[in-house]
Amino acid sequence: PAWTRVGPMDRRGAYFVLVGGEAFETQGGDPQRREFLHTSVPFVSRGYARLRESGVPADRIVTIVQLREYLAQLAVGASGQGPSGIPTRYYRAQLDATETDSAVLLRDGGPDWDYSDVNPGTVWSVLLGEGPGKVVPSDGRPVVFAIYSHGGSHPVGDRSGPSPATGPAHATEEYFVHFPHATHRPELYEAVATHGVQGLEDGRKKQFYYLYAGQLQTILQALFLRDPDRPVVGLLNYCLSGAGLEFMRQDHVRRALQADLWPLYLMSASQHGGDALVGGVWEAFFDTLSRVRNRTMPGPTLGHFFTEVKAQYYHDNRYELLNYIQSLCHVPRLAEVDFEGGANPWHADLEFCLQAGHDGAPNWELLQQLESAYHSGVAFRYTRGPVQLPHTGSVPGPGGTVLWCREQGTEQLSWQAMDPEWDPYPVVIVAHNGSHVSLVAVVRAAWEAIAHPQQVHGAASGIDGFHVASLLRYDSG
Repeated sequence: PAWTRVGPMDRRGAYFVLVGGEAFETQGGDPQRREFLHTSVPFVSRGYARLRESGVPADRIVTIVQLREYLAQLAVGASGQGPSGIPTRYYRAQLDATETDSAVLLRDGGPDWDYSDVNPGTVWSVLLGEGPGKVVPSDGRPVVFAIYSHGGSHPVGDRSGPSPATGPAHATEEYFVHFPHATHRPELYEAVATHGVQGLEDGRKKQFYYLYAGQLQTILQALFLRDPDRPVVGLLNYCLSGAGLEFMRQDHVRRALQADLWPLYLMSASQHGGDALVGGVWEAFFDTLSRVRNRTMPGPTLGHFFTEVKAQYYHDNRYELLNYIQSLCHVPRLAEVDFEGGANPWHADLEFCLQAGHDGAPNWELLQQLESAYHSGVAFRYTRGPVQLPHTGSVPGPGGTVLWCREQGTEQLSWQAMDPEWDPYPVVIVAHNGSHVSLVAVVRAAWEAIAHPQQVHGAASGIDGFHVASLLRYDSG
């Protein structure tokens, strides 16, 4: 790989850039009209603390986030001068919680860029090393940047006018990430199709609050033109963030930019047309990164690191998938049984199968086995009269007892051998309209509907084999 030709000491100890955005409508206008909760402040603060715990020096981290501006807003509310309708005790509690979350960042002096500097132009300047202020130096060391915000899109042109009749859907949209304040650098938007942007109430141009996917591509292109061997790792954590990866999936663009040679590893929290889950992949990214330092060297490569991040993401968000599935189907006959201790076998069996797959994905074979066991009566047994056994439930009406037969504490989906006097108790999985459904089909539909982390990288650069531990080594200057 090209970047391995550079002395290894020059490619160790990354610069980290943590960016917390927000929409102008929620955190950038009149303070009296801003929302009570801030989207990105707690996540950026916790990400910063994770980096410091992992040994990253404060001078190697650049933070762009509204922390002090938000704290000032909360302090006004706590003094009784905030918007009407929100009790002052709520402001005090939120102020205390935010200061606790941000204790490490505040101890180190607070954000490098705050208030009106939390805008798209600042991100551009910091990543490209354009001073004054704290920016990423052009010394060849790796760069890791992470952006947490809301994402959105608007049509390339005015919706009332003609639009392209062919081509991919994203070709008719401009995708962007929100910022609470506007940049004063209109020249950054010369290559962006902004005709479809809606204006603000006071006539200002809304695009200056957006950092577009195309602008991010331009930033990356500039970084690699300056130093084609400098490793760059990026995390885009917002709805529709996968749009920021699309240029690396288009053959003609990659060829024109020679992007396959870029030592770039770029991740997103969702597909280009999908909403991210709350929190996205942010916590999984920084949790996994913080564990690298304590592992046997050389530790995971970026390719393995992303696999681990995804696995934690799916584990952390398993209830999102579980709830989605249960909104599509249920087991009426089990709902009639009053299981001991309020147990919910359907919920527990489904969760077991969802967590048993490879890299956090559902185990499709176990789901098929579960459905078969439910339908055949193997999963549950029935006897007349009460029985004092664990994992049982009483049946209303004629009475009797149902036993949940799954073996507990094992990694396999297995069922207890039962007394032949106990009758099979078959149950059927149905949609909420009563029609029979395939459990595997329902889970596949739910799995495809949720947000999935994505990644692209310079395939010919070898960056997927770069050891993540190198990003955290600062012992040699």
